[in-house]
This record gives sequence, structure tokens and C-alpha cells, in this order.
Amino acid sequence: MGRSFGSVRMGVKEITGRWERVARTLPGADREAALRVVAMAKRHASEGFYAFSDPLEAAVFSVLIELLKEQDRPPAPPGDREPDPARNRDPEPSPEPVPAREGAGS
Repeated sequence: MGRSFGSVRMGVKEITGRWERVARTLPGADREAALRVVAMAKRHASEGFYAFSDPLEAAVFSVLIELLKEQDRPPAPPGDREPDPARNRDPEPSPEPVPAREGAGS
């Protein structure tokens, strides 16, 4: 016979799946923030398996750990910040004009 209950890890996966679906419906900055919360919740799912019986508790605990770690990080100097590739996309460079060959087309 198989298990009659799901694991905490599987529960966290289900919860974060629902959170991710909702996050994708949000506009701009809210979507980015919500997707970060989803990633934070997933980060410690395996460790939560040992300590919690409630998947939501494990997900929230993981997010809280990651928020505190972000809060405790010293801010990066303005010139040292890596640009967000999704926000700062440079337009595709235009191709170099091909120089005309002498004597062609005469």
C-alpha cells in the first residue's frame, strides 16, 4: 500500500505552483515580486520536510528566511549593481553598412 498523505515537499510544490499561476496574472513589478516570493518559498522546501508537517508553514518559513537574508545584505554601491536583463534590454544593434565595392554596378 502507498502513502495515505502527501509529503511536505510535494505540498510546497503544489502551493508554489498555485502562487506562480497567480503571479503570472499580475502586472509588471507585482509579477516580479510575486515570482521572487515563489522562488524564496521553493528554496528551503527540502529542509522544511524534516521540520514541518504543514506545507504552508514550510513555504512561509522559507520566504521569511530569504527576506531576512536580503534585508541583512549590505546595499551594493550604485555603480556596482548588475542590471536586470529583463528591464534593461538594449535594442538589437543595427547591422554595419556594407561598403560599396568600386566599379560594381557601372
